[in-house]
Amino acid sequence: MKWVAKDRWWMLITMTDFRELEVKDGETLYTTRSAPFTPLRIGELHGLLSVLAEPESWQIKKVRHTNQGGVTADCLELRPHSNEGWSSDRQVCINPATTEVLSDRIKDDREFRTKEFADYQPFGSHRYPRQLKLLESSGVVLRAQVVSLQEASFEDSVFAPPAGAIARRFCEHMVHPVAIKQPEPRYPKSASENRLGGTVVVALTVQLDGSVNNVQFLERAGHEMDEVTQEIVKTWKFRPAMCGNEPVVADISVEMNFRMD
Repeated sequence: MKWVAKDRWWMLITMTDFRELEVKDGETLYTTRSAPFTPLRIGELHGLLSVLAEPESWQIKKVRHTNQGGVTADCLELRPHSNEGWSSDRQVCINPATTEVLSDRIKDDREFRTKEFADYQPFGSHRYPRQLKLLESSGVVLRAQVVSLQEASFEDSVFAPPAGAIARRFCEHMVHPVAIKQPEPRYPKSASENRLGGTVVVALTVQLDGSVNNVQFLERAGHEMDEVTQEIVKTWKFRPAMCGNEPVVADISVEMNFRMD
């Protein structure tokens, strides 16, 4: 990662045969990748490396004190500024002596996801953690270790749009898409009869008019459950993402749970 400011950076991620290059220049994010979508864990890695994402979208509901790794932490219980389209609870714990983020936990419809940060190192006028973890109910699912932080200067050409890149606008205080027509998929008969369940995660693009296209699987549950999920999300309708009064195209992910009562 080559970083100048929060709106000017370059990041290359490679994992086995997958390669993704992102360049942020002002309000535009340019992306090229070797697959039609970003794998689920790679997307989670993005969120982990950002440490504290979109804090301005939340407001403090309550503050409590707890012990985390021998440190007395201030844990902030947060809620979204607008409850519309949200069903998550969030808790961010901070070391009050250093203002370093120790953990960031979000509860969604399925489980808790917790990001943990440790071993902060001075870097310029900031401090950055060298140990980062993502935990789910099953335990640690992603672990990252920063091996090098170096101050450097970069030529303007580094931040030129890559050839063939997908361009997306991301503005400050961007309003994300909100579903306004969201029918649930039918439970496939054969899956129900055999008491099969699972979770399907798809990536999709919300267009300027709120319609959906480019549906791609990030996590599969089984042929029929995958099929009905893909078909139903194509019928969903959204209020599009907004930059001020202007709608913008946005890529999001959707999780569909199939559970027997």
